[in-house]
Amino acid sequence: MTREKTRRDDVERLSKAFPDALVGLKQSDEDARKEDLPVQLANALRDLDELNDEAVEEGIEPPSESTIANANRLLRVIYDILPRQYLVELLPEGIIAITVPGGFQRSVMLLCESDSGALCSVNMSGKHRCKRYSHADQLPDRFLSEALSELGRG
Repeated sequence: MTREKTRRDDVERLSKAFPDALVGLKQSDEDARKEDLPVQLANALRDLDELNDEAVEEGIEPPSESTIANANRLLRVIYDILPRQYLVELLPEGIIAITVPGGFQRSVMLLCESDSGALCSVNMSGKHRCKRYSHADQLPDRFLSEALSELGRG
């Protein structure tokens, strides 16, 4: 029996036993199958899709279409480099923050800015470094790839 089949069987069994407890997980699995995406990536993309509604609720500037497109592309690219669950947040001025967690005092954060620029901020055990990009399509570059690799080595 494959790992995927076992996981599907487990989810099905648990969803019958606890129908309300797995609503989010089950939805994520369904979203992931639509595009054949891993659940973690599908969750991050779903969070990205919900940012416009969040902007309205919080009364802040929504992200531009180009900012959303850049964040969407970067989520897919960084997932290929370091697959894990990401935190996708809307910041003031329509900026989208993608945080790649790595444990205590370790993370990589990408800011997709409304002018199509980006900022990559790296924190490794209290040592900070960052790089600004005039266009998010310059990513991933060596700086980001090395930071994600370092984060993955944990």
